Amino acid sequence: FTQSALAVDTSSRTNNTSRFSDNTIDFSLAYKKTFSQKDQELDILINESLGSNTNDYTTQQDYTNVIYPSTGSIGTNPGADKETVIQVDYTQPITKTFSFETGAKATIENINNTVNTQTLDTTTGVYAFNPLQSYSFQYNSRVYAYYLSANFTLFDDFLDGKAGLRDEYTSLSSDFPNTILPSYNTLAPSFVLSHKLDKTQSIKISYSYRIQRPNYNSLNPFDNVADPHNISTGNPDLKPEFGHNFELGYNKSFSDGANIYFAGFYRYTTNDIQSFTTFAPELTIDGTTYSDVFLSEQANIGKQIDEGANLFASLPAGKFTFRTNMFFANREVEDPGLATVNGFYYRMNLNTSYEFAKDLAAEFFINYRSSQVTIQGTNPGFVFYNFAVRKQLWKRKASIGLTAANPFNQYVDVRTTTYGSNFNQSALREIPLRSFGISLMYKFGKMEFKKEKPTEDQQDNDTTPVPVGTTPATGTAPAGGGGTPGGGRGQ
Repeated sequence: FTQSALAVDTSSRTNNTSRFSDNTIDFSLAYKKTFSQKDQELDILINESLGSNTNDYTTQQDYTNVIYPSTGSIGTNPGADKETVIQVDYTQPITKTFSFETGAKATIENINNTVNTQTLDTTTGVYAFNPLQSYSFQYNSRVYAYYLSANFTLFDDFLDGKAGLRDEYTSLSSDFPNTILPSYNTLAPSFVLSHKLDKTQSIKISYSYRIQRPNYNSLNPFDNVADPHNISTGNPDLKPEFGHNFELGYNKSFSDGANIYFAGFYRYTTNDIQSFTTFAPELTIDGTTYSDVFLSEQANIGKQIDEGANLFASLPAGKFTFRTNMFFANREVEDPGLATVNGFYYRMNLNTSYEFAKDLAAEFFINYRSSQVTIQGTNPGFVFYNFAVRKQLWKRKASIGLTAANPFNQYVDVRTTTYGSNFNQSALREIPLRSFGISLMYKFGKMEFKKEKPTEDQQDNDTTPVPVGTTPATGTAPAGGGGTPGGGRGQ
């Protein structure tokens, strides 16, 4: 780890260890009512998720070229998260070419978190309990959403369309000190228009309005001084991101089952949330003055524009099935007080499955994401891959699966660069992502329930796990609980 500034030039080595345990129990209750009219349907879904986790960590930083004392901390971070989702959806056909859907969704999340921290006493070399870095908090999120959408066909089946409007009200509360989290309401329109060129080809144009809420870690104003030269804090004044997403796509299917989809897109985001770092020769927190400090916090950084293309392809080949998703874009980040930055980025993944028999299959998945520019530097690129095998039992009523993620690489290297008007900073972290798992599933009954429809963003987003701890600040105490609330059915 190296960093430099006009006031100081330092080099240091940081050693971190962490142990994370997570236990989650999910309950789900679904009700479905069909009617004599075809496609008329009522769906009610209740999900309850109870989670508890503990994250124990140690970190110690030793400076190699300056006379700074070593810094370090030991933390135990238990957390609990309870999330309840209640969703009602109703579909009503009016004619053969027109129907509407309506529904409501409530997402209620309660998070309790405790952080117990010991810090290294620079005079005795012993770790001692630090009350200023130990705390507990509660965070509550309520998201209430209602949507109305219409499906229609126009001009003698020339155009198929769907248009909708979703209203979301977000209410947040916490016992963060001296903090009042704002509530806000959002109207999110969307539409899709498609035209079939023939039986195998179609084109579509779509628009969606997106809201991305800051999570509780980003809002928590607690000052983490585990590393007194790299201090991090949350920002309770963060506003949600709002995005306008436009897409023009072409789809082609083939007689052998192959499929290809190509789309160009334009995404305009305001209140873009990014980590922002400043350097201060001196910084006073709770009566204590720290020297040569890099302070990192989340901020709404002006606007962000992404322009690019997305390619999806699927190809069956005997017992093999190949699927790929490629994403290429140019990103422009603009802040009124800083220079505008531009950069090309991409991600590519490949999914290959092989069917040994009707009840036995294997799968391999690999994803690469390139580095991305930020207003102050770059976020790292990385590669992630996994293997999976599934055996179905009892006439496909049950299955057992084995998974391995990054089995040949214990760590993923994460390199970040950050710069400002009076400093530059670079960091290399090794993030442990290797894991192994087993899954068991049993189903009974014949009734099928509707799955929640993905939004445009969910369809495009890269869902590969992203290494944590990629911000420039070091020594950040992990927080317990988890989950980002959502609202309403995607249009």
